[in-house]
Amino acid sequence: MTETALNLVPPFVHLNVHTEYSLVDGICRVRDLARAVREAGMPAVAMTDVSNLYATVKFYRACVEAGVKPLFGVQLDVTDGKQANSAGQITLLCRNNKGLRALSHLLTEIYTQPRSTQALSV
Repeated sequence: MTETALNLVPPFVHLNVHTEYSLVDGICRVRDLARAVREAGMPAVAMTDVSNLYATVKFYRACVEAGVKPLFGVQLDVTDGKQANSAGQITLLCRNNKGLRALSHLLTEIYTQPRSTQALSV
């Protein structure tokens, strides 16, 4: 590839990364993630822990320190509203601060429901 063609290729960004705060399947530590993303030359990375935003402040600070744009999201179980069985999962990403507040509100609503219905119902 020529140098001009390489400049036209958009940089790769991970949009579905689970951190140590994703208790079931997260393995990467927040600070290590931010450093690895910087070293790989990625401009941003999205944290999408399972059903929580617990690492938001730590993730934000680590990314800013590493010079990487932090993107916030969450992965949620989805049910059909009638059965307790999962119908799948959905990943929600925030576009801006308003989206982060809306996602935080949605998670609060989910966690204040009875335990048997703590999933996003469609």
